[in-house]
Amino acid sequence: MRKIPNAVDTAALPDTLEALLTQLQDYDVYVVELRLSQRCHQRIQAQKRQLAGRTGCGMCGITGLTQALPDLSAYTQDRQPIQAACPRLDYLLDMRQQITTMQHTHQLTGAVHAAATLHDEQLYLFEDVGRHNALDKLIGWQLRNKREADCVLMTSRLSIGLVQKSIRGRIPWLVGMSAPTSTAVRVAQRYGLGLAGSLRDNRVTYYTGI
Repeated sequence: MRKIPNAVDTAALPDTLEALLTQLQDYDVYVVELRLSQRCHQRIQAQKRQLAGRTGCGMCGITGLTQALPDLSAYTQDRQPIQAACPRLDYLLDMRQQITTMQHTHQLTGAVHAAATLHDEQLYLFEDVGRHNALDKLIGWQLRNKREADCVLMTSRLSIGLVQKSIRGRIPWLVGMSAPTSTAVRVAQRYGLGLAGSLRDNRVTYYTGI
């Protein structure tokens, strides 16, 4: 296994790998070169899912890094730079308290996540076993009702998949009660997504956007 360094002699790389390196420059990328026997390759092909996932993490069925870590520049060309719209701690704590009160399924089961946003001072909350599905529901509500969410608060950690969805959904701020991954922070920085996490009783950590 070898890690592609940040500075590399691209002249020595095949065209396809050079293009991949350019696209994935903001990620910690490891390239593993494998050679499979024809029999093993046929088994993998027979078990492969035929469609990429449209909900959830979105990773099911994909076959390459360029699909898992896409270039999202097209979604940010009309995005205004994040300025003073940074959500204040008291605003986020108020959202957190409302979520705790309204998250009825979690109160019954202790096993679901939520994605929530405030619109016209009313909390809109969406629960699901999967944190990705919870955000899918919120974005679906947003599109169906032609609403814009200024800030989305999630009860989970913030993975790269959630960051990618927020960028595609043109959500200005994504906040988590747990922490983001390092790759999620880099992607948020690159595409201008405000990102905050580790929301507690008296503090929050801002990773981008301030």
